[in-house]
Amino acid sequence: MNLTDLAVFFPQILIKFIALSFLVLHLLFSIIVVRQTQVMTRVVHANISPIIIILSLIHLLSSILVFTWVILFL
Repeated sequence: MNLTDLAVFFPQILIKFIALSFLVLHLLFSIIVVRQTQVMTRVVHANISPIIIILSLIHLLSSILVFTWVILFL
């Protein structure tokens, strides 16, 4: 591998690393959202609470699927 190959290859690695870093942060955010909704539903009893929990779980599942897809295909 010469210097020109490395110059072409390095930006791709950098972009992949940045994308994965942001996706890890988003995955952690999704986990925190699920945890916070569970705590909220214990404190505030409302008719919409099950819907909010389902939405937060769908958000977490979609975050996991996107993260997995990016690891496999990026």
